[in-house]
Amino acid sequence: MYLRQKITLAILLVLTVGAIVLVWADGDAVVSRFGYQRTGTFGRDTNHDGKTDLIENWQSGVLMNMERDTNEDGKMDAVTYFKNGDPVRLEYDLDYDGETDYHSVTDDHGQERIEVLRNGVFVEQPTAPPAAETGQ
Repeated sequence: MYLRQKITLAILLVLTVGAIVLVWADGDAVVSRFGYQRTGTFGRDTNHDGKTDLIENWQSGVLMNMERDTNEDGKMDAVTYFKNGDPVRLEYDLDYDGETDYHSVTDDHGQERIEVLRNGVFVEQPTAPPAAETGQ
């Protein structure tokens, strides 16, 4: 009987530790023998105004994209897409109408192509940071 109690206690301990790890990892973790991997959508209030201004989308521990509210109106205005941990596409809504006005794409060779929406059509532009990124 004493052995049965030890086994039951050991199982409960393992289950409790597993539950603590999952809660500690925001409840959306995949636990592996190397730690945990985030999976899901995570929002944060980085400027402490009570509104989410940064949203990260993760798959199996890999950051897929990150959305930002650049003008503190509660709507996401900028999206960065990642490949192998590097940003490969940036999209901005510079006039805050809910539509992308500017995007930058980096190819596998590190070449960047920037396009700006002009009269309903994206037109290639020389490289320059958008006003939303520089704070102008």
